Amino acid sequence: MNELIPLQPQTINGNAVETVNARELHEFLESKQDFSTWIKNRIEKYEFVENQDFIKLHKKMELSKTGQMAIEYFVSVGMAKELAMVENTDK
Repeated sequence: MNELIPLQPQTINGNAVETVNARELHEFLESKQDFSTWIKNRIEKYEFVENQDFIKLHKKMELSKTGQMAIEYFVSVGMAKELAMVENTDK
């Protein structure tokens, strides 16, 4: 079976789980909203819990001369499914 979005193993709350990069999910769903606003609003509205439903990883942006950090969200497969359903698109 072909994956629509690649799964990535991560550790959430001490457990190895398959996750989805939330930026890739956001792009796949073709949301018109800015990523950081989209993910923060969804986390708050649907009461997702950090270190249970998702983890955040800080990484230095490659093109940033100011040393800015980007936050990558890795969400559980269950959270990814729920995010896809509430987006209400054909995808």
